[in-house]
Amino acid sequence: MTQILHFGESARTIFMLEKASERRLRLVVALKGAPRSVDRWLELLRCPLLGNPGKYNKLRLLRRAVTCVDSKAARQTAGYTEICIMLAKLSDTEAGVRMNFQEMKRRRVGERQPLLYEEEAAFE
Repeated sequence: MTQILHFGESARTIFMLEKASERRLRLVVALKGAPRSVDRWLELLRCPLLGNPGKYNKLRLLRRAVTCVDSKAARQTAGYTEICIMLAKLSDTEAGVRMNFQEMKRRRVGERQPLLYEEEAAFE
């Protein structure tokens, strides 16, 4: 079984639940029941956050999503591709964004997903 939380971590911190909406809380509970579900992660990541969470917290959650759902089959889905693009967009520099897109290509993420090529073209 995939473990979402690591030793010493709290769900409140990882999932940014300090000022969470009822919907966000329900999504986290659903995710705990299916931690390898791309759709569940994507739904949580799309859920608006209350307050102003730090970039570090967003990056940590996105990286956790990528780690939990990563598989050869998942990499070909539109949802996984979107999660990886969200992660790329949080880079501080153009070089960082470009490096993320190169890494996606190297790992063969979203090869058949138009979203990948649209987002990369929009960036360039």
